[in-house]
Amino acid sequence: MKKIVAVALLGTLLCSFAYANQLTTYQKWSFSNGSNPAVLDEVDNPFGTPTLSLCSGIWLQSYSGAMGVWRILSTGGVNIAIPNTTDNSPDSWKEITLQITYRDPGSEFGVDVPIVSYPLYESLALADRQIQSNGYYKDTYSIIISPNPSEEFLDLYSIQYAIYIDEISIGTVCVPEPATMALLSLGGLLLRKKR
Repeated sequence: MKKIVAVALLGTLLCSFAYANQLTTYQKWSFSNGSNPAVLDEVDNPFGTPTLSLCSGIWLQSYSGAMGVWRILSTGGVNIAIPNTTDNSPDSWKEITLQITYRDPGSEFGVDVPIVSYPLYESLALADRQIQSNGYYKDTYSIIISPNPSEEFLDLYSIQYAIYIDEISIGTVCVPEPATMALLSLGGLLLRKKR
C-alpha cells in the first residue's frame, strides 16, 4: 500500500511539474546594441516572442562600468509585451518576477523604488535589492495578477530625471485554478491504478 501511495504521489508531482513547465516563461534583454525594439538575449516562451521597446531613450555603449546601457528620461519609458497562456479562468493567477539592473543617479535623494509600472499593479513589491560593485542596483520585483491574462503588458517609467538600464529579465508562472490542480492530482492517481 505504501508503494502505491508513493508511486501515485510521484506521478502526481511529475504531472504537476510537466504542466507547470508549460505555464512558465523567461525572457532577458542585456542591450548589447542599440536596437529598438531590443534584441532578446535569452528566451524560453512557448507562447510567442516577447518584445521590449524603448520610448525616447538613448543607448550608450558603456556607462559607469556597464556595457550596453539605455538612458531613460522621466519623459520616456520601457514597453514590454509578453505572450502567455490562454488559461485565464477567474480563479487562476500569474506570478511575475521582474529583475532590472540599473544605475540611478538620483538614489542619493533617498527614493526607494525609482520606477513605476503601468498598469499600476497593487501587488508590485520590491522583493530584493543588490548593489553591484560598479554602483548599479539589481532590483527584483514581485507582481501578482489575477485573473491570469493571456498576455502581459508592462510599461516602466522612471520617477527620477533619468536612470540607466543595463539589463531586464522577466519570469512568469501561470498558476491554474484549484480545480485544475485537483484534476492533475487525480490523473496521477488514475495512471497508477491503471497499471
